[in-house]
Amino acid sequence: MQNKSNQKLALVIHSLRTYGGAEYILKVISDLYPDAPIYTSWYKKEITDKYFEGRHINGSFMNSLPFIDKFYRFLIPLLPIAFKSIDLSEFDKVLVVSDEFDKMVKVGAKTKKILYVLTPPRFLWLNITKKSLGFLETLYRKFLKDIFNRVWRYFDKKSAMQADQIISISKTVQERVRSFYGLDSDIMYPPVDVEQIPFYSGKRPDEFLYLGRIEGYKGVELAIRACITYGKKLRVAGIGSDLERLTKLVKEMGAENLITFEGFVFGLPKFKMYSQVQGVIFPVIEEDFGIVPVEANAAGCPVIAYRSGGVRETIIEGETGVFFDEYSEDGLGEVLMNFDSVKFSAEKCRKNAERFSRKVFEDKIRDLIDGTSKR
Repeated sequence: MQNKSNQKLALVIHSLRTYGGAEYILKVISDLYPDAPIYTSWYKKEITDKYFEGRHINGSFMNSLPFIDKFYRFLIPLLPIAFKSIDLSEFDKVLVVSDEFDKMVKVGAKTKKILYVLTPPRFLWLNITKKSLGFLETLYRKFLKDIFNRVWRYFDKKSAMQADQIISISKTVQERVRSFYGLDSDIMYPPVDVEQIPFYSGKRPDEFLYLGRIEGYKGVELAIRACITYGKKLRVAGIGSDLERLTKLVKEMGAENLITFEGFVFGLPKFKMYSQVQGVIFPVIEEDFGIVPVEANAAGCPVIAYRSGGVRETIIEGETGVFFDEYSEDGLGEVLMNFDSVKFSAEKCRKNAERFSRKVFEDKIRDLIDGTSKR
């Protein structure tokens, strides 16, 4: 639990029910400070056993609730209570990898609480709507959402204002923190395993890749429809709540010859996929940072991205990728059809990605945690 400055450190994250960008960031930090306990609202043992072996994981009372995995979405109102019940007063420093109510953990008067903000809660502050809603979700949005949001926004902002230091993962998130909380923050880009990604500069097949969570707000459907309309092959790698619907959509459109679903891919097999495609499609609106485009560049692979969010900070247009400005099948399709005409340099892609390497992040985290970073 102790770092080089001989102070007790605790780490906090919203949940450990899946493994994505937030969990990867936590793992990198936890690898630097393996004795620091991890606190969360609830966790899946198969996730912690696989990615956080040997760590001291602490869940809230939510971890003992039956069927929590199945009904998690309906238990969101319990999250503020869950985090407020976590008392970390004994620690000298608490680092919160924050994108939900995790910042509400209780700390002592002498505890330094540091927020590493992935984003203010999207469902509170950003206008994101699922493609399809169940009956209960529809009722909630119609009658209760506005009431809950007013209360939750108040406490979310209050807990952010109680932090001693706030770090944002990108200029995009920095702007949100300033807009929603009225607070300033520094920027520390998240880590990307550049050193572990095989570099490839050879000939690439005429097909594209979407890699990430299969959720409505990720824009996967746009990538699928654009590739079908313009006759481009697309590999979809990932899992999520929208996977079943999109798989059915592809079958209904008779496009199994163009669209293939690869499932969840991790580690070296995932990294190798970047060398097996012409480009990576990143159709997310206002992504907080976007690790996938940087990973693709590390492999020498260019990116097609919607011009918004953190990707504007990571992709150099015309050198390591291209943007599309009209968020439609035709907007993306036009870029797909002209992609061959852009001469990308695999070496420039790799060099660009090295700006966001894990080592760069680790050095900055050590500086932050071990007390040499300015408050």
